[in-house]
Amino acid sequence: MHSRRWSGLLACLVPFVLITSNANAAGVTGSVDCDPTTKYCSIKGLTIEGEISDTTTVALSRLIETFGRLRDPSVPSNTLSGTMIRLNSPGGSVTAAMAIGRLLRKNRMTASVNPYASCLSSCVLIYAGAATRLGYNEFARVGIHQPYFQVPNQKLDAETVRKNYDAMLADLRSYLREMNVSERLADEMMKTPPSSVRLLTAEEQESFGLSVIDPVERETSALMEAQNLGLDRMEYNRRDAHAMKTCPLDSSFFSCHDRLMKTGISNLPDLSKFGTPVE
Repeated sequence: MHSRRWSGLLACLVPFVLITSNANAAGVTGSVDCDPTTKYCSIKGLTIEGEISDTTTVALSRLIETFGRLRDPSVPSNTLSGTMIRLNSPGGSVTAAMAIGRLLRKNRMTASVNPYASCLSSCVLIYAGAATRLGYNEFARVGIHQPYFQVPNQKLDAETVRKNYDAMLADLRSYLREMNVSERLADEMMKTPPSSVRLLTAEEQESFGLSVIDPVERETSALMEAQNLGLDRMEYNRRDAHAMKTCPLDSSFFSCHDRLMKTGISNLPDLSKFGTPVE
């Protein structure tokens, strides 16, 4: 693995170099809650906040392991699929962020960047790993910049730095491909100096493949849901297209989408009979 070649130089992504040493380590909050009657377990209040490090990865891994121990295996639907994790981080370790992103993808989890929260630098790699992403609201800050190494104690030369940097970028591109995200995102990172942050618009997120739902997750969910609803693919696609067009991209999205998929009817008022829109 390329990562072994550059693990000695801790690669970090943080919004401003000068505050790296003062940033707070990312905390993982959340608890496993199990209903004694239904035996259904879930992780509630899951958040990552602060600078991302290996400690963050360990904390999230332990929480997921706790869920695995407490859940009743006789309840097949009791998985972490769709579990919401709220992100508010200036960035941190690239390797830790990719490890967390893989945990999210493996468990088909959802990442959210709430209004006035930030997901910057390596946090975007966690966001990329989520099966579903909710960071499109206009007040959420999702941003990127060029990755860089922490200053090591050992003596360096330009060739050593180049080789380690190339290996790190190769790992980064491989990770983006794994998550069905365009490698152009890595190219755009390289265009933004480490001391700056480029905030991504909703349109840019979409163009890089940071769409609301990962395409493989979308296909997996579509096939499973169509089976459960007893729909053929054409009718399923019709209802899904209507839901994506009419349901707001906020916390009510899933309930709106679920209702429309089951009934084929939106609760939103039809104003078309009152005339045509004024251009």
